[in-house]
Amino acid sequence: MAAKSDALRVLVPADHGSWALVASPLALGLLLSRGVGLACAVGVVAAFLARQPARLAWTDLRRGRIYPRTRWAIGWSAALAPASFAAWAAAAPIGPWVLWLAAGLLCGTPQLGAEFRGQRGALWAEALAAFGAGLLGGAVGLAGGAEPDRTAWASLLAALDGATAVAWVHALLGKPLASRARAVALGLALVGGIGAGVAARMGALGGWAVTGYALVQGRMIVDLAARGRVSSPIRLGIRESAARLLAAVSLALG
Repeated sequence: MAAKSDALRVLVPADHGSWALVASPLALGLLLSRGVGLACAVGVVAAFLARQPARLAWTDLRRGRIYPRTRWAIGWSAALAPASFAAWAAAAPIGPWVLWLAAGLLCGTPQLGAEFRGQRGALWAEALAAFGAGLLGGAVGLAGGAEPDRTAWASLLAALDGATAVAWVHALLGKPLASRARAVALGLALVGGIGAGVAARMGALGGWAVTGYALVQGRMIVDLAARGRVSSPIRLGIRESAARLLAAVSLALG
């Protein structure tokens, strides 16, 4: 049981917010492609899960230390990285989806570099990584043959929504509550405005659904910050992923 627990601690990302930022665009891409882009999504998930083991293995080996977690980290990295590339190779013939995939991964490199250096990423790096995660949803949709125009608009909205959410959290954690409320209001205005702006392309239902989702998400963030609730990364990750999946469904239905 202890070995199993160590393996999961190495594999499961502790930054629960990243679960939601990755899960929502992938779900959007799968919904738009009616599940045909599954292989591309599997590749993205494998790459996402390889991030923490690779970082831990790099950190331990650079310091010349070998811990029990180091062996798990090396094993997970060696398994997940090839699995990711294999899934992408099997996803679809080379096409526009590859450009979306490359752009999404490239957006995450500044944040990844900071993590491998043992540093906390700057706001711009975290927001850029969240924006890139949204672009990955476009890659999944296009790899599955979804309609290009609609996929591009929906994925860009998901990317902007993710970047805005990161900015909210930074503002919530670093400023007094009054400033937090103003930051959330700004984020709501941005997401709501984007939703209304693309409503003509998505349909009125999708635009209003995204705006309503933003209100719910913003309220949840304020409540959590005000009450100081603390939970496990897994519980928070599941909760936040479930909330953001509502946005993916709204965009796909719109």
